[in-house]
Amino acid sequence: MILFLQIHNLMLWAAAAVLCILPIYGPFDAITGGHVISLSEADFYNAFSRTSWSIGLSLVIISCSLGQGGNSDADYPIPYL
Repeated sequence: MILFLQIHNLMLWAAAAVLCILPIYGPFDAITGGHVISLSEADFYNAFSRTSWSIGLSLVIISCSLGQGGNSDADYPIPYL
């Protein structure tokens, strides 16, 4: 089993967060009307947004499958209210 050092795991999670948040909040100015997207910017966004999201999600899956996903309290059942 491959174990990451704590700093490597932290960098992996930070990269995953950035790669998953970037496609969501990247075109914020264009959505709010502050910036008009050119054709090349739209092409770049359409080409790399799904790739960025999938790489970020795969980093989370890799980290969790190696046991570096975080707290194991999620294993305990949640009582029904």
